[in-house]
Amino acid sequence: TNFAIKLFDEAEFIFETAEKLGLSDDNALEDLSDVKGHKRKNKAKRQALPEHLPRVEVIHDIKEEEKICLQDGNSLHKIGDDVFEELEYQPAKLRVIRHIMPKYGCRACEQTIVKAKLEERLIPKSYCSSSLLAHIIVSKYQHHLPLYRLEKMFAEKGITISRTSMSEWIIAFGKAALPLQNLMWEDLLASKAIQCDETPIQVLHIEETGTKKTAYMWVTVCWQSGRKIVLYEYDSSRSSRVPLRLFNEYSGYLQVDGYQGYNAITENPSIKRVGCLAHLRRYFVKALDEVPKKSRPENPAARVITLIKKLYIIEDTIKEKDSLGKQSARQEVAAPIFQDFREFVEKEYLKVLPMTPYVKAISYAVKELPYISRYLECGDVGIDNNRVENCIRPFALGKKNWMFANTEKGANASATIYSLIETLKANGKNVENYLSMLVEKLPLCKTVDDYVALLPY
Repeated sequence: TNFAIKLFDEAEFIFETAEKLGLSDDNALEDLSDVKGHKRKNKAKRQALPEHLPRVEVIHDIKEEEKICLQDGNSLHKIGDDVFEELEYQPAKLRVIRHIMPKYGCRACEQTIVKAKLEERLIPKSYCSSSLLAHIIVSKYQHHLPLYRLEKMFAEKGITISRTSMSEWIIAFGKAALPLQNLMWEDLLASKAIQCDETPIQVLHIEETGTKKTAYMWVTVCWQSGRKIVLYEYDSSRSSRVPLRLFNEYSGYLQVDGYQGYNAITENPSIKRVGCLAHLRRYFVKALDEVPKKSRPENPAARVITLIKKLYIIEDTIKEKDSLGKQSARQEVAAPIFQDFREFVEKEYLKVLPMTPYVKAISYAVKELPYISRYLECGDVGIDNNRVENCIRPFALGKKNWMFANTEKGANASATIYSLIETLKANGKNVENYLSMLVEKLPLCKTVDDYVALLPY
């Protein structure tokens, strides 16, 4: 019910709020600021429409008989134009492309017939074009529309495309794009620092049992060497065997939360486990929430949060530096603050206290701070795991709409598609255009170099 209220009154709520703040004028949004006890309204120009959009000019001229001066009867001459622009929306258009291949035969022998050969298609003998499949994939995986809703939307345009057909097309694309996923894994595992996290997904038919089960998408990211990689990997388990499979050959910094499933892989001497300061901070925020407001400023949890805030301010200051610059700044400025933080936590841990949210936070901090401290060693490592958590959000939004995967085959296809889409977004690429190109080019790939040329970064 609450969701429905938010959904239906959203426009009204935004409009009323804007009116109260004096921001209701579409042509000149007003920024309110206090100046010596009174409100000042600073009018800002409406944001210009992008130059790359095509323009259609509509001339609104007066009649010829009106181009006479009413004062002295002389003809009026043009002195300029008043111009305003509006943004027009044109609904998506569907059209049929007829591929015609003339056939040629020999009249003499009546046996030879020749016609042009079409390039290999991702989905042979199907009316699904590259642009149509790209649109379906983007609608489902980027805009979170379930297939039954897409089926209805096509039906409204007089086109019958069943969700079964769309599912088959999506799985075929996921299978064809799997070599790209494998190449992206190779590049990611060659990185100095990566982040990983996992999120649940309901699968209705697990191959081993044929029954419904909570499975997992494991998400791994790296942001280095001018390229950004986001990879989703499906597995029916959340156990330690999955990190062992994914990162068995990795050497570098692996940043994760405190989940014990990562313990086995981080025993590997070539892998340096890094903790997440954001996870740690949440424990202390929760502990502080349990304290009466009047007592919060003097509470030890508040001191911890203040120290963490200082570390984040440093990160914000050095975010434009390269890896070596970040490493140097952290060692010089952040390391002393981190040491104070660590010493305070260790002293608090030695106190005999009843089990409270604060004690839980201290216990978690003592366990995780040795891992978190490793972010000081390398500028390629983040202070927290937020980047991978941000990459999980689109998948989490999608789950709210389509709720589950039917089979593991579909879950694996989804993993490949999410990997491509989120990597494209991270690198600032146009997702739909790229996927349309992929549908055309993937069937033509014969060598590893052919696939490398199609990588989204």
